[in-house]
Amino acid sequence: MPNTTADTTTASDNKHAVTHQNNGYITLWSLRVLLQLNIFDRFVDRYGGFENAEVLQSIGLYDFYHSDSEIQRHPPQRQALLKQLSARLKLLSKKSQASVQDDIFSSSIGLLKKSLTLTKADIELLRFAASAPLSTGFGYILEIIGELNYSQTKHALAIILNIPHADIERSLNPDSILLSSGLLYITAGEGHIARLHGRLDLPNGIKQALSKEHKTDASMLQCFFRDSPRARLGKKDFEHMQQDFELIQSYLSSVFLKKTRGVNILIYGDPGTGKTEFVRTLCAVNKFTLFEITMQDTYGAPISGADRFATLQLSQKLIASKKRCVLLFDEIEDVFPNAEFNMFGQAIVTNNKKSWINNLLEDNPIPTVWISNTVNQIDSSYLRRFDYVLKLRPLTNAVRLRIIKKYLRHFPVRAEWLSQLAEQEYLVPALVERAAKVVNHLDQSNPTQLEHTLENIIGNTLEVMGLPKGIRKKALHNTQYRLEYLNPDANLSDLCTGLARHPEARICLYGPSGTGKTAFAHYLAKELNKPVLLKRASDILSKWVGEAEHNIANMFYQATHEGMIILLDEADSFLQERSAARQSWEVTQVNELLVQMESFSGIFIASTNLMDSLDAASTRRFDFKIKFNYMLPEQAWKMFMQVLQEHRQNTHKDLQSFKHAINKLDKLTPGDFATIIRQTTSLGQTITPAVLLDGLIKEYQAKPNVSRSIGFM
Repeated sequence: MPNTTADTTTASDNKHAVTHQNNGYITLWSLRVLLQLNIFDRFVDRYGGFENAEVLQSIGLYDFYHSDSEIQRHPPQRQALLKQLSARLKLLSKKSQASVQDDIFSSSIGLLKKSLTLTKADIELLRFAASAPLSTGFGYILEIIGELNYSQTKHALAIILNIPHADIERSLNPDSILLSSGLLYITAGEGHIARLHGRLDLPNGIKQALSKEHKTDASMLQCFFRDSPRARLGKKDFEHMQQDFELIQSYLSSVFLKKTRGVNILIYGDPGTGKTEFVRTLCAVNKFTLFEITMQDTYGAPISGADRFATLQLSQKLIASKKRCVLLFDEIEDVFPNAEFNMFGQAIVTNNKKSWINNLLEDNPIPTVWISNTVNQIDSSYLRRFDYVLKLRPLTNAVRLRIIKKYLRHFPVRAEWLSQLAEQEYLVPALVERAAKVVNHLDQSNPTQLEHTLENIIGNTLEVMGLPKGIRKKALHNTQYRLEYLNPDANLSDLCTGLARHPEARICLYGPSGTGKTAFAHYLAKELNKPVLLKRASDILSKWVGEAEHNIANMFYQATHEGMIILLDEADSFLQERSAARQSWEVTQVNELLVQMESFSGIFIASTNLMDSLDAASTRRFDFKIKFNYMLPEQAWKMFMQVLQEHRQNTHKDLQSFKHAINKLDKLTPGDFATIIRQTTSLGQTITPAVLLDGLIKEYQAKPNVSRSIGFM
């Protein structure tokens, strides 16, 4: 394309030479509009004085008018101006046909032509859509034309671009390479009238790619997609999704063999569950070439959803000839048309490109994996067109531990601490990787200090995300746990034996605090050699509607796939009487928990101090409802003696007075003994019979409905 900054033409007098200081094609198009679309007279009437500098610039008359004061005082008459413009059009047309197009646009479009079969009409339409909006003066000239219908638009474009009308028709056909690849938009189609300069458009990312100088093909293609980074995980790190992993890899292998079109896989799930890494690992294991659709323009700014959709279309065309390739289209939340919802909660798609998107999903040549955190915004007509839909579940503790060990293998941290870290269900591997990156720059070698620093870094990130911050550490056993110190209304030993043979039951443990309910769940897990999945109200309840139900479902899913015993502490927070619920979501939470309980084929234990507040229908779902009462006097005395023995106190001397005092405390629990042991440890005291008894009396008197003054010998 000639950029004629010193281009001249001669009218009747050489001293009135016209110096063109504008894009040669803009001038050429402007002159064709004026002279060949028969709007010259309207133009002269509107700009008779030629005071509009932008218009003069676009038709190459700016210097002609502003370099000669005589011309400014006596502008040429209609016929003289018409003759002058006609001569200029003739000259520029010859130069355009003979010139070597070495401008940036022509160079960039030339790189695309290596992968796409673009006709001359395709290229000129792209040039027009990319360049026309950049010239204010050309915009003024196009305004004079007024609004056109679609047929008139194609006729006008054929004249302006000097392309046969039939070629314009083919290029603007819905199945043409321009439209099917997403290179060009028709903003107003059949049945609509619009102004010419607003009828054609290019996605911003493609505009930038065509306006930037590229030295290599790779530089051009990176505007649309990139080679996927190397996978950091292996197949074993997704063993909790093993079945889906193997099904997808088998499906893709067959697709490549049979050259099947229209292959689309949707993967969704909570942020941080490893969706992108799952795809990278799958392709790495099977030696598939993976490309990722770019999410930033050439200036580093994020690309809109509509533009990324166009980029996907174009990328499909650009790599259609490559073998065993997969496209990864990440973060698609803003890609699909926005949906509104009617009064029945049904999605109504407001975008008129529904059939166009459906066609894309059914005929793409390169298998595409679409990734999203949520699918609520995607219309069902799109969802059912995906061949395989996979919800990526949170990592299991075992998988999380293996990944954490990879990232922290160079740090001298304790194995026990790593296991506790892996039990933090909200902890995603990327957080550990970033924490390791920070600690790697710190001069710390002490294991305790390292662990504390890593916990602090990870915890701060979790906190800002609105998630539980601390790592849940297992409570230290203050004394040996024995069933003989519990006072339930069922035989716990027989229950343990039965569950060892058939580990499936729904158990409700209720009674006062400290009576051993939670401890029994851990005791049972140890007897059955099963891990415990402990959940409290703070782990499940959420300020977002529907989030609690989601967390409940994930709890049962994790327990099922890891063979865990579920211990739901503070169960009264979920199983409260539904008739007393004030909000509909409170009922929904109870319903979700009950449905999951009934379909769970493992051991589910709910613990509560408030049995009376539980929903009646909920309590019927439990196979066992076991009440834990306060310790009997003989149990309290045996535990009193055991604690003294564990702390090396002489238990052979006369302790009858202490036994008499213990027998008066009729509301003691194993938890009371544990509390006294923690208190003495914090105070640095030695446990003696007197210290232990004094502490138990204080714990007893702090309980509700007991006398505050009891006489003891």
